[in-house]
Amino acid sequence: MNSSLSERASISGLAARLSERGVTARVHRAGDTDARGADSTLDLELDGVSHRLTVQMKSRWTRDLDAQLDRMADDDSGPSWILVLPRLDATRRAWLRERGINHADMTGVVYLRLPGLLIHVDGGSKRQWGTFAASERAVNPFSKKASLVLRHFFESPNDTHSVTTVARETGIAVGWAWAVTEECLQRGYIAGTGDNLRLADAASALAHWCNAYTWTKSKRRSFVVPYSQHEFEECLAKVWAPSSLQWALTLLSGAQRRVGHVMSDNTTSLFCLSTRLATFEGLLTAVHAREISAPVPGTHTLRVIEPYYGQAALFGMALRDGLPVVSDLQLFLDLAHYPVRGVETAMHLLRTRLGPAVAMTPADMSRVERAISR
Repeated sequence: MNSSLSERASISGLAARLSERGVTARVHRAGDTDARGADSTLDLELDGVSHRLTVQMKSRWTRDLDAQLDRMADDDSGPSWILVLPRLDATRRAWLRERGINHADMTGVVYLRLPGLLIHVDGGSKRQWGTFAASERAVNPFSKKASLVLRHFFESPNDTHSVTTVARETGIAVGWAWAVTEECLQRGYIAGTGDNLRLADAASALAHWCNAYTWTKSKRRSFVVPYSQHEFEECLAKVWAPSSLQWALTLLSGAQRRVGHVMSDNTTSLFCLSTRLATFEGLLTAVHAREISAPVPGTHTLRVIEPYYGQAALFGMALRDGLPVVSDLQLFLDLAHYPVRGVETAMHLLRTRLGPAVAMTPADMSRVERAISR
């Protein structure tokens, strides 16, 4: 059991809820050899029929809990058991029922199915019958894989979504999608319930995200190439674009393709995932790239960036004139702290593309500008 959860209050509260339904419940400690690693055991009795119920308590829904529960749901060999958390929303409760997983929370929710016994109480009390402390590891919606949740909402801001849809379309675990979504709901970035979740405060999300991320978090390598900018981008379209390498233009190079606001600073900047090292090295050779430690005057520089966000940085990328460019969201985040016309270009992108797409008002955009100009 997570030590932040009050075990005694939680188990006693569950026993009391069962007693309200006519089930006699006695509390025992689980043995060290319990196959499911339960925190406690309840001996239940109803109309002369006895059941032993092991109890697992969690202080919050963690990233891997849904996968763990899927495995446990498929295992019918162990004793009957029940999962207890501080609070379970309607979507999670439905997910658990579909898998036949007994569950309860501290607002009075109880779902318990045993031979000859079915208890299904929706709860909904605003006061919890147990206590728990905040998890030491808070959910950060701007962390690497977690960022896919907000990226999904920014890519389709006019649509409503469910957590399961977000998980399916981003490739992250359902449980982790739930945890990140709940954090975004609490912060006000998204709003709604069930299948009707939507982006609600894009301005705050952007302002806070820019405080949490800067393009310099990513690893960078620089190369000199024997081409002008125009020649080199033609070369990229012919040689790199058809390859299996995952890459996309960003910073001023991406901005030029997205909004045509600036020519890049004699540098082509691109994100590149280094999962195919041999392919990457071969493509560098194909464009006659030579690695350098500092810019060489009078030459064109290729800046290859291994994105801090990994695969998530390429979520929503699109082709522009035959070259892949990161999403408007990722481009804005990269430009916000870029020293060469970064804020200016980021705000042009926000006012002409990103802001209107997510229904931001002029006041919203000004608020974001103040945040990134500090």
